[in-house]
Amino acid sequence: KMQTPLASRACAADSSFLAEATGTPRLPPAEDDEPSIEEALWRIFTRYADARRPDRLPSRQFLAFCRDCQLLRGKEDRAAAEVLVRTRLQGRQNHLTFVDFAEILAAFSQSIRKGEDAFRDVLLEHVLPLAKRRTVGPVDMTGDVANLLKRFRRPLDGAFARLGEKDLPAFLDFCRIKRLHEAT
Repeated sequence: KMQTPLASRACAADSSFLAEATGTPRLPPAEDDEPSIEEALWRIFTRYADARRPDRLPSRQFLAFCRDCQLLRGKEDRAAAEVLVRTRLQGRQNHLTFVDFAEILAAFSQSIRKGEDAFRDVLLEHVLPLAKRRTVGPVDMTGDVANLLKRFRRPLDGAFARLGEKDLPAFLDFCRIKRLHEAT
């Protein structure tokens, strides 16, 4: 399936992704010691996502996310969320992408709050403080991790040997930006 430009920008974690995807003003920039809004939403998304496919959120998990964030005030809110999810899926498999998640959340925000700042307010007052998220912490590079690295050293060396001169720095930059060395 071909990605839309919006999906490509989402995958690249473009800092303006949420503003463009939802038509809302940009949120304040993150402090140096905290993740960006996009990174925080990605950690939330992957926490509720399928453990085997962290890029896919089962549609029923969107409702669990809404419940955890106290966004479902009654049957009407639950029904509105279900309609938004079903409309977005339009007969596709029963899972949402990160872009689907962000756009449904933005649309659902309008049913909870009115006005141009509804999405921002819902993020700041409900989603960011209340949602469960995947945690990122340091990795112990001893024991099983060291054994795993030794086991895969030759295949990894072979993969890196095939990377071009420009590919390796780009890959390492990607790893630093995504803080893959810290992911658990």
